[in-house]
Amino acid sequence: MSNIATKVTSVEPGPLQKELAAVDAGVLKVLSATTSVSINGSAMTQAQIDAKVKGYLATIEAANTAWQQYQTALVARRNMQLEAHDFFLHLKKAIIALLGSQNPQLAEFGITAAKPMAAKTSAENALKAAKAGLTRKARGTTSKKQKLAINPMEGTPAVAIGPDGKTQVTAPTVVNPSFGNTGSDQK
Repeated sequence: MSNIATKVTSVEPGPLQKELAAVDAGVLKVLSATTSVSINGSAMTQAQIDAKVKGYLATIEAANTAWQQYQTALVARRNMQLEAHDFFLHLKKAIIALLGSQNPQLAEFGITAAKPMAAKTSAENALKAAKAGLTRKARGTTSKKQKLAINPMEGTPAVAIGPDGKTQVTAPTVVNPSFGNTGSDQK
């Protein structure tokens, strides 16, 4: 089974991360340790500004690392899901073969047991027998080409059960202009 591996790319620094890194570098390079700057009504020293900016950068880096781990986990999950699904299908087939397709114990495995075939009604059986008889009568003993010319799907016989309990079958009118035409006389 082939794996569908996708490449996990590294996280490029976003605009805010770049701006914060540049500001932090400038604070450390330009401001002296004794300089105090008023920011939003609070006086902050170089060390306080540096600590605050580095805290923001650390949070962004942690999020980027977590995102990369998440992407790696997604790739691993995608690869595993194909193999797991294939294994599940084979296991399901093996369990059904072991227990039988209609065994109620299949529910213990989360598999729905197959329903038994529904019994046909007497009318359905009579229709089936009438169609089979008409097909035999229509086909008779014929060659392969003649069998191909007969279309048993044209029309449905009318089946009625009389008051005496006997089945009465009325053949459908089958119009088949190609019957008897083997195709050898066509140009």
